[in-house]
Amino acid sequence: MTRPPAPPPLSPHPPAEPEGGHHGKPLPVRAWLRPLLDIVLRLLAVFFAASLCSALTVNQPVLRLLYDAAVGYVAFWGSLAGAWWVVGGRVLLALGYSVLALTTALVVALALGTLAGFVAGARPASPLSGVVRALSYLGTMTPSFLLALFIMVFFVLWVLPLTGIRFILISGTVSEFDPRRLLPIALTLTARPLALFTSVVAAATQDALGSDFARTAYSKGLTGRQVLFRHIWPNVLPALMPSVPIALLFSLSSLPIVEFVFNWPGAGRELLFQVVTSVRSNPYNAAQVAFLLTSLGLTYVLLLMVTEALRRRVDPLAREDGG
Repeated sequence: MTRPPAPPPLSPHPPAEPEGGHHGKPLPVRAWLRPLLDIVLRLLAVFFAASLCSALTVNQPVLRLLYDAAVGYVAFWGSLAGAWWVVGGRVLLALGYSVLALTTALVVALALGTLAGFVAGARPASPLSGVVRALSYLGTMTPSFLLALFIMVFFVLWVLPLTGIRFILISGTVSEFDPRRLLPIALTLTARPLALFTSVVAAATQDALGSDFARTAYSKGLTGRQVLFRHIWPNVLPALMPSVPIALLFSLSSLPIVEFVFNWPGAGRELLFQVVTSVRSNPYNAAQVAFLLTSLGLTYVLLLMVTEALRRRVDPLAREDGG
C-alpha cells in the first residue's frame, strides 16, 4: 500500500497577491491619487521656477539684480550701524533704567509671592489664606495703568497729608537711584507678578501636601513644620520657575504706560515717545524704535535662559530630561 505524497514545505514568505490588489480587487483611490498629485505639484514647481527665471531675464541680467540686492543689503547694515552710533547710548541708558525697575519688581514679587503662596497653600482653610487668594485675584485683574494712578493718588493725597513725607517723586530733576523715584514704579510692576507667584506657589503647596510622600512623612512621626520645609518646599520651588518668564511678560506689557505715568526714563517711555510724539519721518527715530524693541526682546530671552538654567539645578527631573 503506497503512502500519500507528503505536503509541500511551508514557505516563510506569504504568497504574492495577484495583480490588481488583494484578492483581485482594484487598488483604492488613495493609492493612485497620491502619486498623481505628487507629479502635478512637481510640474507646477518647475513651471513656477521657469516663469520666474523668464521674468527676471527679460531685458534685465540676473547677475546685475543679484549684485544690486547684495549692495542694498550691505548698505542697510551700514546705515543701521550709523544709526546705532547716534542713538545707541540713549538706548542702552534707557534699557538700564528699565532693567533696574523690572529686576526690583520681580525680586520683590518673588519674595512676597513665595511667602504668601506657601502660607496660603499650607493652611487653605484659614482666613489668611482666603485674604491672600482674594488679593492675588484682584492683582491679576487690575489693569496696570489704573493701579499706577491709584498708587499716585494714595501716596500724594492720603499719605503725604498724614505724615508730611513724600514717599514718591516723579520729577525729572531727582536722581533715578533715589528710592522715592523707584518705589512707585516698582510697586506697580510688582502687582501682577506677585499675584501670579502667589497663585502658583499656593497650588503647588496644596498638591505636594496631598501627595503620597507627604502622607508617608506624617506617618513616620514628623511634625508639620518638618514636613513643610523638608519635603514640601523642595517640590514647590521647581514649580515656581516656569512662571518667572510669564511674570516678566506681564511687566513688559505694562512697562511703557507705567514709565510714562511716573516719568521714569526707561526703554518703555522712550519707545512710547518715539512712536507717539515723532510726527516727522526720521530714520533715526525708526532705528531707535527697532533698537528698543530688540533690547526688550533680548532681555526676555536672557531671563528665559537664566530661568531654565536655574530650573535644571533645582529640579532633578529637568536634569534627567536634559540628559
